[in-house]
Amino acid sequence: MTDEELRKLLASNPDIAIAGAPGRLDSTQSAKVDYQYTKAQGSRLELMARGFAPVKHPGGSAAAAHDEFFNFTEEDEQMMLIEWVSDMSSDFPQLKWIFHVPNGGHRYPAVAKKMKDMGQSPGVPDLLFPFVAHEYCGLAIEMKRKRGGVVSDKQKAWMSWLDSQGWLCSVCYGHEQAIEMISAYLSIDFHGD
Repeated sequence: MTDEELRKLLASNPDIAIAGAPGRLDSTQSAKVDYQYTKAQGSRLELMARGFAPVKHPGGSAAAAHDEFFNFTEEDEQMMLIEWVSDMSSDFPQLKWIFHVPNGGHRYPAVAKKMKDMGQSPGVPDLLFPFVAHEYCGLAIEMKRKRGGVVSDKQKAWMSWLDSQGWLCSVCYGHEQAIEMISAYLSIDFHGD
C-alpha cells in the first residue's frame, strides 16, 4: 500500500483513523467468530474457555441478542488482537515490536500509587508499535470494544500529542479494525487476496 492509498483509506473513514468496519455475522451463520485473516477460528465455547467473555446488553430481538453475544470487552478484543499478532509474527517478524502499555485497569491503592510514582500517565494508547512505515515513526492504537467504547479526553490528548510527533494514531473498535489498521500500516495483505 502506498502512502496515498493509506491516506485515502484513513480519509474515507468517518472515525478517527479507523480502518475498516467491524465484521458482522448474521443469524444464519454458525456461532463462530472469524479471527479475520488468520488460520485460527473458535466457537463461542472455545472463546469463553480461553477467558473471552461477551458484554451483556439489554435487547429483545434476535439481532440484538446476536450482537450482544459478539460484543466482547475491550480487554478481550485486545487479547484476540495480540493472539493474532503472535500467530502472524513468525511470517511478519516486525509485529513482535507491538506492545501493551499497562495504564488501564483497577489496582490496589498502594500499587496505583507506585505506578503513578513510576510515571504512569492516564490516556496513553493501549498498544504502541514503534516501527517506521510510510511517513510515520510509529503506530499507536487505542482499543475499544465494538459497541459502547468511549474515547476519554486524556486519550484524545495523548493521541493528539503523538500525532504531532509523527505517529499514526488510531482508535479501533474491535480486534478486526486493529488488524485492518496494522495491515494497512505495514502494507501487507493479511486478507490473503
